[in-house]
Amino acid sequence: MRPCPGCGIALENNVVACPDCGVTLQRETIAAPQVPSADEIQEQRREDRWLLFNYSVFPCAVGLVTAVGAVAMWGPAGVFVGLATGVVAFLIVLGADLI
Repeated sequence: MRPCPGCGIALENNVVACPDCGVTLQRETIAAPQVPSADEIQEQRREDRWLLFNYSVFPCAVGLVTAVGAVAMWGPAGVFVGLATGVVAFLIVLGADLI
């Protein structure tokens, strides 16, 4: 039930005009969802792959290369240096995207 905008009496949802005052009521329409084009989908996939590379592959590769070098210099403690470098690389990439 909804009120009539003209006289305020309660009306059923499917009524087109108020039986009391004659005011015509507008029907609510639901907008159809927008379907992306094939080009938009491809562009989104490219962007998703780039984000995957930036946020996962790049920091992991930097950390791994650093860990290998650090382990050669400092032994097992070098793993933590590699982990820290990977975290820093991730934060740099994240910071560059936030600018």
